[in-house]
Amino acid sequence: MPIVAANTLETTRLFERLKELETAGSCQPGLAGNVLTICSEAAARLKIFPAMHAQFTLHDDIHCLRVVQHMASVAATVVPHLNAIEIALLILAAYCHDQGMVVDAAELDGIRSSDEWKLHEQNWIADHPNFGETVAKLSDPLLTDKERQHILAAVADLQAAMFTDFIRRTHGERSAQFVQRMYGGDPRLNLNSRSLADLVALVCVSHAQPAESIVPANGFRFDELVGATKINVALLSYILRLADVLDFDRERTPDSLYRAIQFSSDISLLEWQKHRSVTGWEIGSDRIVFAAECQHPAYERAIREFFRWINVELAAVEAWGRSLPAEFQRHRLRLPQQVDATRVGPLVDPATHEPSYRYFDLEFSISRDEIVKLLMTDRLYTNKSLFVRELLQNGLDALRYRRALYQKDGVSLSDLRVECEHIQESGFDVVRCRDNGVGMDEHIVTRFLTRVGRSYYRSPEFEQERARFKAKGCDFDPCARFGIGFTNQSLT
Repeated sequence: MPIVAANTLETTRLFERLKELETAGSCQPGLAGNVLTICSEAAARLKIFPAMHAQFTLHDDIHCLRVVQHMASVAATVVPHLNAIEIALLILAAYCHDQGMVVDAAELDGIRSSDEWKLHEQNWIADHPNFGETVAKLSDPLLTDKERQHILAAVADLQAAMFTDFIRRTHGERSAQFVQRMYGGDPRLNLNSRSLADLVALVCVSHAQPAESIVPANGFRFDELVGATKINVALLSYILRLADVLDFDRERTPDSLYRAIQFSSDISLLEWQKHRSVTGWEIGSDRIVFAAECQHPAYERAIREFFRWINVELAAVEAWGRSLPAEFQRHRLRLPQQVDATRVGPLVDPATHEPSYRYFDLEFSISRDEIVKLLMTDRLYTNKSLFVRELLQNGLDALRYRRALYQKDGVSLSDLRVECEHIQESGFDVVRCRDNGVGMDEHIVTRFLTRVGRSYYRSPEFEQERARFKAKGCDFDPCARFGIGFTNQSLT
């Protein structure tokens, strides 16, 4: 199967359908030509992308073209029911949804000097310990020039990945802003006294949001009006999301590999594009299948994890389709519920006919009893009842944190307390520790409470907060050190 079935936008099924509708008088004359011109402009801007994000070199006109092709494949059963405006919006979104990944030279310095970037940098390094390990290798006095250059290249790759990750987190919103800024007043997108730019922007931003956010309350209506024409914005958003994620060759090294692969191995991040051997695919209403021959099990695992992500998207599309009113059931996407992964496996040596590896999807499991022994015996604490101390220290930190937040704003705070009680409940000894301290939001719970060994009070976020406390004369030094206090009490 050829990598690109159509060489130009004009030869894609969607654009040909748009031309048919325009010829039949179903839309404003010149719409197809205007879409083509705008997409050409957008593709030209994306050509500077590889210089910024070397690990993601196909976020360019080829990626945009593939997305348009995949749109026709995932929406094969509904394309005959789409009107000209809906098709135009799909094509425009395919060429605009990644514009937020392009950073103009004028804003680059501002990003690098922002507090948001500094915080991201600190967190990224903390989450990717191989970065520090790789940098540390540069201090080895026995390194050869070749080895040093190899390590420097590896560090540069990781730094580029760090920047790309920062931009990716906000690129949906940035893409929407680009569309509004560039085309909000462009007469080429004015139809029935309304600009299509706001709808293009909405569809673009949807691909970087959770699927559950695609609801009418957020503007993703299935009966949006452009003049007297109904536009199913939610449908267009789901089509873009699926087409984007199904452009599998576009994806470069997943974050899991940045965390796992050590650059001292023969498998470097620069080799990811060479070794990832997707040999073909089929996308249709009956099945979605990718064929791949991998040279290393790490790549096969990454591909299979990627399939699980696609399966989540397919499930979201199916759930949305079931919720459509009867009038719009014609817009329900008919797709398989999961990717066929049977064609993914090791590369076979043509001489020996032996696979390059044997793949096992293994996980480490933890023995609760052994962990309890480790955490609660004298190997860590001299007395296992010291978990009460951990609870009290957590409460004390929360109280001091809350007091510092108030003092920073010039407000005094009293009636701070932490209470501990020991009771019998249903035959069990129960220790309850309550405080009226700062509490925890979702971010703290997901990033720190549930991750053993990660303490918020030793994080870059808190260090920034402490700097503000020090400036106001209300700093405090938390008791927490290792991020295991909560684990201790929950295992007791």
